[in-house]
Formats: sequence, structure tokens, C-alpha cells
Amino acid sequence: QNFGDVPVRVRPEDLCLHRKDEAVVRPILEPSPASSDDEGAIQRSRGGLGVQALGRGGRLNEDSVDGEDGIVLAQWDFAVLGVCLFAMESTVTHEPLALECCRDLSLLVRRACVDPDGVQERSVARATFDETKIWKHYSELPGKFWVFTERPALGSV
Repeated sequence: QNFGDVPVRVRPEDLCLHRKDEAVVRPILEPSPASSDDEGAIQRSRGGLGVQALGRGGRLNEDSVDGEDGIVLAQWDFAVLGVCLFAMESTVTHEPLALECCRDLSLLVRRACVDPDGVQERSVARATFDETKIWKHYSELPGKFWVFTERPALGSV
């Protein structure tokens, strides 16, 4: 979501997962699997961007993607990424184990307009993973099966 007053351009391809072992993993952005009967899902997954919905002016638009050069978000606009997969080692078999490997998730954010000198201002938005908060939401069942046990309160994750 763009909380600033200047329009910004974001591209799902600029999303990076930074792991604790210092590896930087780019997302695997593939169209959502959908049956031929689900035209809405097919339309939302086209373009390889992984964008499922855009919120513009207080309204949710599930069928709009700005194009290959990214998505322009005005103040308060937001984008929802649908299918965004990150490759992990074969030893990482469950979601909480994958989350435990992560340090932060970052997204390169560009100013939507280029200044007169041809320079496009950039910044990085980051969300950090807190291992102590991750594990309180999972329980292990017999057979090494993990289940998500509680929804976090807004300020607890």
C-alpha cells in the first residue's frame, strides 16, 4: 500500500526474500492455476505479474493490471499479490520451517514519474520476520504435520 502522497510504481518482479543464510531469493511468478471454466481467474492471472487485485480510490478492482512496467499506486492505493512462490531447499518441508529461514521481505519502490534530470527516485520497503512470533501460531500434530492454530491480532505479527 502506498501511504505517501507521491504516486509510486511497483513490480512484483522486484520482490525479494532475504534469508538468514544471506541468500536472496526472487519469486517464481507464474499465472494462477485455473480451469478453463474460470474466466475471471484466468484474466486476473495473465501477464505473469501475480497481481490478483488492486485497490484504487477506496474500491477493489480484481480485473485490472497496469502493464509490464509495473503498477502505479496513488496515495492509499494497494496491490494484492496472488501467486508468488519462493523456492526453498528440499529439507524445508513445512510452512513454519520456511518462515523460520527468512530474515525479511523487500520490495523496490520507484517514484512513478521521472524527474527533469531523467533520474527515477527509488527506495526499498521491508517487512521483517520475527521467529518468536511465527512459532506461536503453529502447532505440531503427530506425523510431523503442522497446523496454523490462531489468527494473529493486527499488531502481534
